[in-house]
Amino acid sequence: MTKTRIDAWEQQLTDEQKDIVFARMTTPGTSWPDFVAWVSAELDVSAPSRSAAYRFVERWRPEYVARRIQERTLARQVTREQMDTLGDLSDETIWHLRNEADAYIARGDLKGGERLYNLALRIQAEERAKVAQQLQAQASVRAQEQLELDKREFEIKLRTGVEKGLQALFEQVAGNAAAEQLVLDLQSMVGGGA
Repeated sequence: MTKTRIDAWEQQLTDEQKDIVFARMTTPGTSWPDFVAWVSAELDVSAPSRSAAYRFVERWRPEYVARRIQERTLARQVTREQMDTLGDLSDETIWHLRNEADAYIARGDLKGGERLYNLALRIQAEERAKVAQQLQAQASVRAQEQLELDKREFEIKLRTGVEKGLQALFEQVAGNAAAEQLVLDLQSMVGGGA
Protein backbone atom coordinates (compact mmCIF):
# COMPACT_ATOMS: atom_id res chain seq x y z
CA MET A 1 0.00 0.00 0.00
CA THR A 2 1.34 3.43 -0.89
CA LYS A 3 1.66 6.26 1.57
CA THR A 4 -0.87 9.07 1.51
CA ARG A 5 0.54 12.23 0.01
CA ILE A 6 0.71 15.15 2.41
CA ASP A 7 -1.19 17.28 -0.11
CA ALA A 8 -3.80 14.59 -0.90
CA TRP A 9 -7.27 16.04 -1.42
CA GLU A 10 -8.77 14.06 1.48
CA GLN A 11 -6.25 15.29 4.05
CA GLN A 12 -8.46 18.35 4.65
CA LEU A 13 -11.45 16.16 5.61
CA THR A 14 -12.46 14.94 9.06
CA ASP A 15 -12.87 11.22 9.66
CA GLU A 16 -16.65 11.63 9.60
CA GLN A 17 -16.44 13.41 6.24
CA LYS A 18 -14.15 10.66 4.93
CA ASP A 19 -16.77 8.10 6.00
CA ILE A 20 -19.42 10.02 4.08
CA VAL A 21 -17.19 10.29 1.00
CA PHE A 22 -16.37 6.57 1.19
CA ALA A 23 -20.05 5.64 1.46
CA ARG A 24 -20.92 7.94 -1.43
CA MET A 25 -18.11 6.55 -3.61
CA THR A 26 -19.04 2.94 -2.92
CA THR A 27 -22.78 3.34 -3.40
CA PRO A 28 -23.77 1.56 -6.59
CA GLY A 29 -25.20 3.89 -9.20
CA THR A 30 -23.19 6.96 -8.19
CA SER A 31 -21.90 8.54 -11.38
CA TRP A 32 -18.51 10.21 -11.49
CA PRO A 33 -19.84 13.64 -12.56
CA ASP A 34 -22.41 13.59 -9.74
CA PHE A 35 -19.71 12.64 -7.24
CA VAL A 36 -17.37 15.42 -8.39
CA ALA A 37 -20.19 17.98 -8.21
CA TRP A 38 -21.17 16.77 -4.75
CA VAL A 39 -17.57 16.94 -3.42
CA SER A 40 -17.12 20.48 -4.74
CA ALA A 41 -20.46 21.68 -3.37
CA GLU A 42 -20.67 19.90 -0.03
CA LEU A 43 -17.11 19.49 1.23
CA ASP A 44 -15.45 22.74 0.22
CA VAL A 45 -12.43 20.95 -1.28
CA SER A 46 -11.32 20.71 -4.86
CA ALA A 47 -12.59 17.57 -6.56
CA PRO A 48 -10.05 14.77 -6.82
CA SER A 49 -9.02 12.99 -9.96
CA ARG A 50 -10.70 9.66 -10.52
CA SER A 51 -7.55 7.73 -9.67
CA ALA A 52 -6.99 9.78 -6.49
CA ALA A 53 -10.56 9.09 -5.42
CA TYR A 54 -10.16 5.33 -5.97
CA ARG A 55 -6.84 5.34 -4.10
CA PHE A 56 -8.64 7.04 -1.23
CA VAL A 57 -11.35 4.35 -1.24
CA GLU A 58 -8.78 1.58 -1.06
CA ARG A 59 -6.85 3.33 1.74
CA TRP A 60 -9.94 4.25 3.76
CA ARG A 61 -11.81 0.91 3.45
CA PRO A 62 -10.10 -0.75 6.48
CA GLU A 63 -10.68 2.35 8.62
CA TYR A 64 -14.31 2.58 7.52
CA VAL A 65 -14.97 -1.09 8.29
CA ALA A 66 -13.21 -0.81 11.66
CA ARG A 67 -15.32 2.23 12.58
CA ARG A 68 -18.56 0.43 11.63
CA ILE A 69 -17.55 -2.59 13.74
CA GLN A 70 -16.70 -0.31 16.67
CA GLU A 71 -20.10 1.43 16.39
CA ARG A 72 -21.93 -1.91 16.33
CA THR A 73 -19.94 -3.19 19.31
CA LEU A 74 -20.77 -0.05 21.31
CA ALA A 75 -24.45 -0.34 20.37
CA ARG A 76 -24.51 -3.98 21.50
CA GLN A 77 -22.82 -3.04 24.78
CA VAL A 78 -25.34 -0.26 25.47
CA THR A 79 -28.21 -2.62 24.62
CA ARG A 80 -26.84 -5.30 26.95
CA GLU A 81 -26.54 -2.75 29.76
CA GLN A 82 -30.12 -1.65 29.19
CA MET A 83 -31.29 -5.28 29.17
CA ASP A 84 -29.38 -5.97 32.38
CA THR A 85 -31.08 -2.99 34.04
CA LEU A 86 -34.48 -4.21 32.87
CA GLY A 87 -33.74 -7.68 34.20
CA ASP A 88 -32.58 -6.30 37.56
CA LEU A 89 -35.74 -4.22 37.98
CA SER A 90 -38.05 -7.13 37.19
CA ASP A 91 -36.08 -9.48 39.46
CA GLU A 92 -36.31 -6.95 42.30
CA THR A 93 -40.05 -6.51 41.73
CA ILE A 94 -40.57 -10.26 41.71
CA TRP A 95 -38.49 -10.65 44.88
CA HIS A 96 -40.65 -8.06 46.68
CA LEU A 97 -43.86 -9.72 45.47
CA ARG A 98 -42.69 -13.12 46.71
CA ASN A 99 -41.67 -11.68 50.08
CA GLU A 100 -45.08 -10.05 50.37
CA ALA A 101 -46.74 -13.35 49.41
CA ASP A 102 -44.75 -15.11 52.15
CA ALA A 103 -45.96 -12.47 54.63
CA TYR A 104 -49.59 -13.07 53.57
CA ILE A 105 -49.17 -16.81 54.04
CA ALA A 106 -47.49 -16.31 57.43
CA ARG A 107 -50.55 -14.27 58.52
CA GLY A 108 -52.81 -17.09 57.33
CA ASP A 109 -54.10 -15.41 54.16
CA LEU A 110 -53.42 -18.25 51.72
CA LYS A 111 -55.55 -16.74 48.93
CA GLY A 112 -53.71 -13.39 49.12
CA GLY A 113 -50.34 -15.20 49.12
CA GLU A 114 -51.38 -17.33 46.15
CA ARG A 115 -52.51 -14.23 44.17
CA LEU A 116 -49.18 -12.50 44.81
CA TYR A 117 -47.18 -15.61 43.84
CA ASN A 118 -49.21 -15.94 40.63
CA LEU A 119 -48.70 -12.24 39.90
CA ALA A 120 -44.94 -12.61 40.44
CA LEU A 121 -44.83 -15.63 38.12
CA ARG A 122 -46.85 -13.80 35.46
CA ILE A 123 -44.61 -10.71 35.61
CA GLN A 124 -41.52 -12.90 35.37
CA ALA A 125 -42.92 -14.76 32.34
CA GLU A 126 -43.92 -11.48 30.64
CA GLU A 127 -40.49 -9.96 31.23
CA ARG A 128 -38.74 -13.02 29.86
CA ALA A 129 -40.98 -13.02 26.79
CA LYS A 130 -40.35 -9.30 26.27
CA VAL A 131 -36.58 -9.75 26.58
CA ALA A 132 -36.65 -12.72 24.19
CA GLN A 133 -38.68 -10.70 21.69
CA GLN A 134 -36.28 -7.75 21.94
CA LEU A 135 -33.28 -10.01 21.46
CA GLN A 136 -34.91 -11.65 18.45
CA ALA A 137 -35.72 -8.24 16.92
CA GLN A 138 -32.15 -7.05 17.50
CA ALA A 139 -30.74 -10.24 15.98
CA SER A 140 -32.99 -9.73 12.96
CA VAL A 141 -31.79 -6.13 12.55
CA ARG A 142 -28.16 -7.18 12.91
CA ALA A 143 -28.62 -9.95 10.37
CA GLN A 144 -30.21 -7.49 7.92
CA GLU A 145 -27.38 -4.97 8.47
CA GLN A 146 -24.79 -7.69 7.88
CA LEU A 147 -26.61 -8.78 4.75
CA GLU A 148 -26.57 -5.20 3.45
CA LEU A 149 -22.85 -4.86 4.23
CA ASP A 150 -22.09 -8.15 2.48
CA LYS A 151 -24.18 -7.09 -0.52
CA ARG A 152 -22.42 -3.72 -0.75
CA GLU A 153 -18.99 -5.35 -0.47
CA PHE A 154 -19.90 -7.85 -3.21
CA GLU A 155 -21.13 -5.06 -5.48
CA ILE A 156 -17.94 -3.07 -4.92
CA LYS A 157 -15.76 -6.10 -5.71
CA LEU A 158 -17.84 -6.92 -8.77
CA ARG A 159 -17.71 -3.36 -10.05
CA THR A 160 -13.97 -3.11 -9.43
CA GLY A 161 -13.38 -6.40 -11.24
CA VAL A 162 -15.47 -5.36 -14.22
CA GLU A 163 -13.72 -1.98 -14.41
CA LYS A 164 -10.28 -3.62 -14.29
CA GLY A 165 -11.29 -6.14 -16.93
CA LEU A 166 -12.60 -3.40 -19.22
CA GLN A 167 -9.44 -1.35 -18.74
CA ALA A 168 -7.33 -4.38 -19.67
CA LEU A 169 -9.55 -4.98 -22.70
CA PHE A 170 -9.20 -1.31 -23.70
CA GLU A 171 -5.42 -1.63 -23.58
CA GLN A 172 -5.52 -4.80 -25.71
CA VAL A 173 -7.63 -3.22 -28.46
CA ALA A 174 -5.61 0.01 -28.58
CA GLY A 175 -5.42 1.24 -32.15
CA ASN A 176 -8.71 -0.32 -33.27
CA ALA A 177 -11.10 2.66 -33.12
CA ALA A 178 -14.31 0.57 -33.33
CA ALA A 179 -13.19 -1.81 -30.60
CA GLU A 180 -11.98 1.10 -28.43
CA GLN A 181 -15.35 2.80 -28.79
CA LEU A 182 -17.15 -0.41 -27.84
CA VAL A 183 -15.02 -0.77 -24.71
CA LEU A 184 -15.58 2.91 -23.84
CA ASP A 185 -19.33 2.40 -24.21
CA LEU A 186 -19.16 -0.62 -21.90
CA GLN A 187 -17.12 1.35 -19.38
CA SER A 188 -19.66 4.16 -19.33
CA MET A 189 -22.40 1.58 -18.70
CA VAL A 190 -20.67 0.38 -15.52
CA GLY A 191 -19.75 3.88 -14.39
CA GLY A 192 -16.08 3.85 -15.33
CA GLY A 193 -14.05 5.50 -18.01
CA ALA A 194 -10.71 5.14 -19.74
